[in-house]
Amino acid sequence: MDALLQISDFFIPVSNKTKQEVYWKSRNFICIVLFTIVVCIVSIFITSFILPDIEFPHFLFLAVSGLVLLTFKLKGSLVLSGNLFASILFSCVFSECFKSGGIYSHDLLALVIIPFLMYLFANNWSGIIWSVILLSSVTSLYCLELTTSSSYKEQIANFDGTYYFSIVFLLYVFLFGLIWVVERGQNVIIRELNLQRKNLEAQRAELEQTKAALMRSNSELSVYAQVTSHDLKQPIRTINSFGKLLERELNGSLSPRAKEYLNFIIEGSLEMKSLVAEVLNYSKVDLEPSLNFEKFNIHHLIERVQLKLAEQIKVGDATISCQKLPLEIIGNKVSIAQLFQNLLSNAIKFRPKDKALIIEINCIEKANCWEFSIKDNGIGIPIEYQTKIFDIFQKLHSKSEYTGSGIGLATCAKVVHMHEGKIWVTSELGKGANFQFTLSKNLPLSSHHQLDSSSILSR
Repeated sequence: MDALLQISDFFIPVSNKTKQEVYWKSRNFICIVLFTIVVCIVSIFITSFILPDIEFPHFLFLAVSGLVLLTFKLKGSLVLSGNLFASILFSCVFSECFKSGGIYSHDLLALVIIPFLMYLFANNWSGIIWSVILLSSVTSLYCLELTTSSSYKEQIANFDGTYYFSIVFLLYVFLFGLIWVVERGQNVIIRELNLQRKNLEAQRAELEQTKAALMRSNSELSVYAQVTSHDLKQPIRTINSFGKLLERELNGSLSPRAKEYLNFIIEGSLEMKSLVAEVLNYSKVDLEPSLNFEKFNIHHLIERVQLKLAEQIKVGDATISCQKLPLEIIGNKVSIAQLFQNLLSNAIKFRPKDKALIIEINCIEKANCWEFSIKDNGIGIPIEYQTKIFDIFQKLHSKSEYTGSGIGLATCAKVVHMHEGKIWVTSELGKGANFQFTLSKNLPLSSHHQLDSSSILSR
């Protein structure tokens, strides 16, 4: 069956594959023609070796069926090909009806397939025309039966010609009516499918426009954030530097309240500097080229992140262990490093006060992604905040308890989303947190980063 469908696809033009209902009609029509050819070939064998007395124009039927396939391949017209197929089917079967019993021939009922095919695959007018042709043919056979001297009544003495004609005629009318109802129902379904497809296409076009507008807006906002962050750095450095100079110059002459105010200015400038740096990192995620994905060694990346956080790890008395990590993954190396750095830094910041901090990095390979987890035994996160913490500027603690801007985890979510993954956390207050995220395995490798594994390991 699969082979038959593959052969049918070969004869269907590309233009007929663009619309679902036309493709459905085309495939079924070609399958019927192919099935007819197979039946014809089998019947050639049967009539040649088993029933040699039966005469049927098999080779003519094969030739015309091949012509139908070629016509449909070139023209893609169901009306033209369908009527050509119906013509040869009618000429062959009706001639057999005329030879094998006229109005009494059992082959006569097989002709009902012709309007059935026309109604379903060509159009209404073709179905109506062929219905009239067949009904006229039945009538002509009946008239021939009444007027011919060599009547078939002697062969079938138990049947009356008028009675048999009425039965056949009414049966044809019933079958044509049934076919017409089925065809009308099919047209209703097709119209509904067309309407739904048009609605979907309109929605898709609207979504594409919205997506393009959002991409432009995000790009503009990212550039704006970068420019703004860069422009803010200099005045912040100026405030911080002159605040410290002022503190040294007037150290002996400042009142306690003035010293307190000056400390507020210096600390505020430092916080602003840190915030600007984090906003800049957050905006850079959107500016990373979407195709700048490379294959790299994840072990080496985590080692470099730990070296960068060496001072924090020492101060926090943290122990970091890695288990079951893949040898290499595909991704944006700079962004992935930022992801691990933020999560490890977050775990160190919210470490337990009464015991040593233990951080475990693990990974599970799945069908289409890598699922990483960074688990710690820190202070934990209340369940009602476990989804909110990935929103930008979301902070669960005051500045006096823990420093931070509320941008780090939002940056993590952005990086994971860029890698077609998702991020979440499971935690119990006072018992630590387990941050988990997935990274897709199917990211497009940038052409200038298509390196083999040996070159990666040698770096």
